[in-house]
Amino acid sequence: MILNNIAVRKYDNERGMSSVTKMQRRQPHENEKKNAADEERTMTEQSAKRNQVFLTGKIVSGFQFSHILCGKYFYKTELVVKRNSGTLDYIPLVVSREVTGVSDISFGMEGDYVSVKGELWSYRRYVSGKNRLLLSVYVEMLDTLSQNDGSREKNGIILEGYVCKPPVCRMTPMGRKITDIIVAVNRPYNRADYIPCICWGAYASAAAELGIGSHIQLQGRIQSREYIKRYYDGRCMTRTAYEVSASEIKCLDGNGGTCKV
Repeated sequence: MILNNIAVRKYDNERGMSSVTKMQRRQPHENEKKNAADEERTMTEQSAKRNQVFLTGKIVSGFQFSHILCGKYFYKTELVVKRNSGTLDYIPLVVSREVTGVSDISFGMEGDYVSVKGELWSYRRYVSGKNRLLLSVYVEMLDTLSQNDGSREKNGIILEGYVCKPPVCRMTPMGRKITDIIVAVNRPYNRADYIPCICWGAYASAAAELGIGSHIQLQGRIQSREYIKRYYDGRCMTRTAYEVSASEIKCLDGNGGTCKV
């Protein structure tokens, strides 16, 4: 391709071809850029279908600088959503300054009720010398709500991916059966998010039969829970875990058809 472009430029210079003809010769390059943009848009849309988060709640912490990526400034904050039982889930958000509705980050939005749409992303970070899997909601849309609208809090997530570790079935101290699974959700540019999910009761028994590589779709909510980490030297530390509590699972494997777990 490089040799062909050099040959074309040499031929144009020798013949004195018009600028219009040269523009026509450069047109395929512009088409390639358009095709690349269309392909990127398609990958983003497909990713959005595999990973969808819908939240309505109250921002309970100020925006703090997180990182810079591709020239964009990202900030982190926390959203609290109340369950029907009254339990509160504290969900970490990562927001870009370019997202509509957060242009006034510097003035703070703590205490505001907001509606959020985005994706649940995972990343690894060394904490206390250990590599930990962390989760955050990458915000794509954010709308500020009135106090009355904010009272109708919402917490929903839809994931489509593949089981990437053997399911672990266990019993809680209260005697309830649960199954832990890790779902790998593909992202553009050969990336993936690894999302811890839990299934309860009858769903737990069925999810325990899933194998590595099982293609599934699940719906549920994002939940946070505190637990006590005990160290060998006797120290104790309170930590927060984030996971998806699944309310519905569908198997999408070709050999098994589509079935509700």
